[in-house]
Amino acid sequence: MRRHPTAATHMPPESVNPTLSWNLARDLGEVLEYHFMVNALLAGSIVAVMAGVVGWLMVLRRQAFAGHTLSMMAFPGASGASLIGIPAAWGYFAFCADHGSLFAHRAACTARCANREP
Repeated sequence: MRRHPTAATHMPPESVNPTLSWNLARDLGEVLEYHFMVNALLAGSIVAVMAGVVGWLMVLRRQAFAGHTLSMMAFPGASGASLIGIPAAWGYFAFCADHGSLFAHRAACTARCANREP
């Protein structure tokens, strides 16, 4: 049975042990030869743009403290999910949703109390 080689096995010999040089264009070309690096750079760029937009909106709406608190409250959910054997992302998202709804309820209660006549 003959195995068909994949594209990853046909790399130039100098790519086996890449080294840094003063030629940044060549170094970037070597990095971009690897498909996972192209995917990582693309994903990182998308996340950076989205984080900038969302962060700007949160500061504009004066919710930066709530966003930071929400992210800090989600880590116990991830660790708890890992302890009981389910994926950490499930616990992370569950705690984010739970505490986000708690913030919304608290804000609604505060707004109702502020509108009452003394």
